[in-house]
Amino acid sequence: MKSNFKFLTIMMFGIITVVGASPVWAAGWLSQSMSLSSAIWEMGLGCLMVLFLFFILVIGYKGISYLRSRMKTLNSEKKTLQSKNSEISTKNTTNETGFPVLDQPMTRRSFISVLGLGWATFAAASLGAFAGFVRFLFPQVTFEPNPVFEAGLPSEFTIGVHSQFKLNKKVFLVRDHSGFYALSSICTHLGCIPNWLPSEQIFKCPCHGSGYYISGINFEGPAPRPLPRYEITLASNGKIRVNKSHQYLYELHQWGLPGSFLDYAG
Repeated sequence: MKSNFKFLTIMMFGIITVVGASPVWAAGWLSQSMSLSSAIWEMGLGCLMVLFLFFILVIGYKGISYLRSRMKTLNSEKKTLQSKNSEISTKNTTNETGFPVLDQPMTRRSFISVLGLGWATFAAASLGAFAGFVRFLFPQVTFEPNPVFEAGLPSEFTIGVHSQFKLNKKVFLVRDHSGFYALSSICTHLGCIPNWLPSEQIFKCPCHGSGYYISGINFEGPAPRPLPRYEITLASNGKIRVNKSHQYLYELHQWGLPGSFLDYAG
């Protein structure tokens, strides 16, 4: 009977722990997209909450065990004063799991067991709800990559389009006879990545056929506007610096503003 009670108690604690910690995991994984560091933070917070709940449940279980041992001592003393028939009647008042039988009166031992398990269940459920509340006190931060990067020295680039930054930085670096400009490599239609076709001297989107001249101005397909330009300057170390947080739009007549073009005659 003691082993059955312990097994059922441990199973109940495990179920309560998982249910109590589920709001913490759900709050993180069902929210907006997050970076790897945010995901690790969410998992760590959930694990800490589970460990805390488990610690509380262990304390509750130890308390129940202590009460059961005290009741066992009292019952052993009581049995010395009872007859054989009364001992059999006392054993039949509980089933194998330690819970009271409905058609028999509840003993003090059964009452303490039910009371302790109910207290542990209430404590676990309360802590689970509190953990879910604490989770929402932390802001959902999305860590974006640095919009500023250095492409290299101007002398390292020949006249033409350089596509080595189109995937990781989403930028086409273009050099002509006057200098440099940085074009967005994201199609203005639905966000695909156009390809540079040297033989035709155009950018061509593989998704829906939008076409752009080398300047970034659209001339065919469903693209609604030209490719934006990014701020391009010369850093103090002499390298080309591109700042994607500053855009220059052709339709707003911004391509002639300072920063939209880097003069270089080397």
